[in-house]
Amino acid sequence: NAYGNNMPTIPVRRSMLTGRITLHDVGWGPLRPQDITIADLLWGTGIETAMAYNSCPLFNDRNGYARSWAQTKFSHGYDNYFFIHDDLYHYTIDQFFEDPGYLDRIRSQPDGDFLEKATRQEMNGYLRDKQYWLEEDDHAVAVNIHEAIRMIESRDKRHGLMLWIDCWDPHEPIDPPSVWTPDMPCPYDPDYKGCDLWSCPPAIAERIYTEEQLHHLRMLYAEKITLCDKYFGKLIKCVMKEGMEENTLIWFTSDHGYPCGNGEHGHGLLGKCRPWPYEELVHIPLMIKFPGCKAGARIKTFVQDCDCAPTVLDWLGVPIPKNMTGKSLLPLCRGEVEKVRDFAVCGYYSFSWSIITEDWSYIHWLNKMENGTASECAQKIYVGHNIWHRFPSATSRRLPAPASTKPMKSISPSAPSTAPSSGPARPAPRPTFRIPMSSMTANPIRSSCTTSSTNTRTSHRSSCASSSPT
Repeated sequence: NAYGNNMPTIPVRRSMLTGRITLHDVGWGPLRPQDITIADLLWGTGIETAMAYNSCPLFNDRNGYARSWAQTKFSHGYDNYFFIHDDLYHYTIDQFFEDPGYLDRIRSQPDGDFLEKATRQEMNGYLRDKQYWLEEDDHAVAVNIHEAIRMIESRDKRHGLMLWIDCWDPHEPIDPPSVWTPDMPCPYDPDYKGCDLWSCPPAIAERIYTEEQLHHLRMLYAEKITLCDKYFGKLIKCVMKEGMEENTLIWFTSDHGYPCGNGEHGHGLLGKCRPWPYEELVHIPLMIKFPGCKAGARIKTFVQDCDCAPTVLDWLGVPIPKNMTGKSLLPLCRGEVEKVRDFAVCGYYSFSWSIITEDWSYIHWLNKMENGTASECAQKIYVGHNIWHRFPSATSRRLPAPASTKPMKSISPSAPSTAPSSGPARPAPRPTFRIPMSSMTANPIRSSCTTSSTNTRTSHRSSCASSSPT
């Protein structure tokens, strides 16, 4: 029962690196001077620190999440603007909009111009990188894992090593090998004949996507997870080859999940277009391995992303700062305690808070943006993050299609959507409201949330199966 506390990408990294619940405190943005990370605390201990990463928000916009790491290697691939000045030879953006019904449904949305423009702009950068891919090892997860392996093999064996490997995959865009291999069907959906919609605008799913398309997206996602699993296996093989297995703690986790359709797959969402902290978004994988930890044990108690830093420090023998609200999970994994907390705290800073117990999720809405358009929510969630400055106007001209193209897979249009034009009814939001927080613990959140009634939603956890994590 592992959960992220503060969605999405950047706030989760802050919690993991600093060992603190940050939901009440800060959202998307750079590390602040008061944010003391694992890397900061390991300076002067004789333990080498290194980060291999391709998660572009850690790198760009002066976010500074590589701060204090002695070695860093950033691999380009998902910072699509890096390739924006390269010539595009083999693909056109329009070949990924060949289903006319799909494009019409995007344009029919309240912010359809923004969604189309943002999707085309994103594709414009990605395609300029992906046109050079020749084999599986060119995929971003492969490049990043190979850099991590190089760091392990070249380490100073006289000192300990804290290696942070941060892979963007299997995050969207959902483009596993079958998308870029003309004669290769998706192994989990081999009979699909439509266009591979690998770069999809976030939206209420039924307004844009057919059920066939949503199913295929989930199968592409499964294929991409399989690719990540393969390269994670190569990393573990390197750890064993280097003789590190008997003195190394391995922490495998994710920042968040991916809403991917109706019902248990996404509560009607495709992507993170609403600040709704449901299971398929906030329930994350967590696997821990170290000498003395029982192999194959499944532990039911609630743990959170902020437990990462204190667990790592505890393993390395470094004192855990008193202001860390996370807990070391070593006693839990050794069987010395049965649980570290009774519930999980999740949400989006300034949008939503939730408390998750064994049976129920309590969601408290703080912001009228609950039912805003995808562009409105995005510009609020990522405030200050200049990815949105690259899309300054929904009326800007569309990108021209390059003259030179290379045939892709045979593509046939999907059936037009018969879904209603509006999404499921939602409770009317209350005015913007902030609950004061007096400490960095979860208990004040639980006590404060009892103040709400009409803008509170509960859901039974047993009806919300967690989808594959990002």
